[in-house]
Amino acid sequence: MRTLLILVTFLFVFSSFSAQRTLYVDSFNAILGNQEKENELLTFVKNNEFKAIILYELHIIAKRIDMSNPKTNTILAKFINLAKKQYEVQEVIASAENKSFFINHISAYNKSRLKSSEKFDGLNLEYEFWQNSASNYGGYYCENYLRKNEIPCTREGSFKNFIATLSIMKLLSKESDHPIKIEAYVGNYNKTEVDEISKYVDRILVSAYEKNTEESFKSIKKALTILSQTTFKPNVSVIFSSEVEFMSGYFKYNSLEKSELEFLSLSKNYNFKLGKFIYYKYFELKNSVKYYNFTSK
Repeated sequence: MRTLLILVTFLFVFSSFSAQRTLYVDSFNAILGNQEKENELLTFVKNNEFKAIILYELHIIAKRIDMSNPKTNTILAKFINLAKKQYEVQEVIASAENKSFFINHISAYNKSRLKSSEKFDGLNLEYEFWQNSASNYGGYYCENYLRKNEIPCTREGSFKNFIATLSIMKLLSKESDHPIKIEAYVGNYNKTEVDEISKYVDRILVSAYEKNTEESFKSIKKALTILSQTTFKPNVSVIFSSEVEFMSGYFKYNSLEKSELEFLSLSKNYNFKLGKFIYYKYFELKNSVKYYNFTSK
C-alpha cells in the first residue's frame, strides 16, 4: 500500500512537471525557412510534449536578416507563430552570450512585431564565466569580452561581465510590453555567485551531463545542495544531454518520462524549486527517441 501511495504521488507530481519540458534546438539556421524541416522539428516537439524551445544560432540568422526590421524578420515571426498556434509551444526562448545581441537583435525583434504569438518569451544567457577561456589570455571569453573592455581575464572579471549582462537582460524584461522571463545556464558556481545570479533570473539551468539519470544526479548533488541554500531560492531546471558521450544511448532504451521520474525520486529531499527538465539537444535526441519508439513497439 505504501509503495502504491508513493508511486501515485510521484505520478501526480510528474503529470504537472512533464508539461514543462524544454528542448534546445541546435542548427536552427538550417531549419528556419525550410518548411519541411520546421514541421519536422515542431512535430517532434509536440509529440514529445515539449512546451518550450530554446533557439541556438540566432547570431547566424542575424547575418541573414535584419532582425529589427518587420519586413525582413517575417521568416522568424512566421516560425514562432506556427510553433505557438499549431504545435502547442508555450514559450520560445532566445539564447545568446552577450548583452549587445540581446539589445540590438532580440529585443529589437520583439519591438518590431505586433502580435504576442510572434514574439520571444524568454532570454537565455549562455556565457560560461567559470571556463579557463575567460581566465587565460588568448581564450575566447578573455579576448572577445574582457580584455577589450578593460575587465581582468579572471574568474572574478568574467563573473562581473556575466552579471552585467544579466542586469541588462532584466532591464529589457522590465521594459518589454510582452512578458519576458530571464534564465541563465550555469555549469560551475559557488554560493556567493549563485546568490548574486538569483537576483536577476527567473530560473537557473544546471547541466547533469552523464550517461544515465543516477549518475547525472550524483554529478550535481553538490550543485543542488548549494542551490538549496540560496537566499532567493530560484527555480531550477536540470539539463540532460543527448550527445553520444552522455545520454544518447540511455534515451534509446528509456523514455523521457521514465528518465524524469527517476531523477525526481532521487532529488525529492532537496529544498529547491524544480522547474523544467531541459534536453540538449534536438538532432541527437530525435535519433535516440526514434530508436526507442521503434524498439518499444
